[in-house]
Amino acid sequence: MSTVTVSTDGTYTDVAEEQTNSVAAQIVSIAPNPGRDVIDVQIITSEPATIELVDMTGSVLSSVATLPMHGMVTIDVHMLAAGTYVVRLRAGSVHVTARLVVLP
Repeated sequence: MSTVTVSTDGTYTDVAEEQTNSVAAQIVSIAPNPGRDVIDVQIITSEPATIELVDMTGSVLSSVATLPMHGMVTIDVHMLAAGTYVVRLRAGSVHVTARLVVLP
């Protein structure tokens, strides 16, 4: 797995990608990050996937199932306490993670 920090117009986004046995899954971007009310997670996956929002103790706070796609999933984070969370994309045997910061 590789992790890259990308800067676009002063915005920093963690991007993670993993390729296993020709099955690819990628978190392209999380915006806004840091976020306050809702975040948009842009993903690419070649098979059905699950996007999970996980706190720093490892508890899954939210889970969304998707079909194979290249698109956007919106996650409501307005009820979360300010802090750092992990967005985890699971597609078959591929697990990709990216950091998300929620603002107060």
